[in-house]
Amino acid sequence: MHVVKFLFTKFTFLFTILMVLTETYKSSFAESISIGYEK
Repeated sequence: MHVVKFLFTKFTFLFTILMVLTETYKSSFAESISIGYEK
């Protein structure tokens, strides 16, 4: 049971990091697109 909880916590942690990175990438990507359109 302890191992399952550990893996679940680790997975949730990695998933959270992945979501943050995805959001950051999308926002920067959208900004570069809007800047490209303005030129």
